[in-house]
Amino acid sequence: MSKEAKELIKEALKNQAKSLDLSNCDLEELPKEIGALIQLEDLRLSGNQKVSDLSPLANLQNLNTLDVSNT
Repeated sequence: MSKEAKELIKEALKNQAKSLDLSNCDLEELPKEIGALIQLEDLRLSGNQKVSDLSPLANLQNLNTLDVSNT
């Protein structure tokens, strides 16, 4: 996971963000920490072409928008 993605996830956890944009972060897989962001309503993952397993998102019950274009 890129340093940028780690920082964005850390900030989202700290601030209980409702939106998170990890587009074009060169993710190869979704980090398990993403599953702790249960308050997320909007998640952008576009452009992370190596991500194929979305199971870490299973607990995100408040998620209304998920962008996985070009992923």
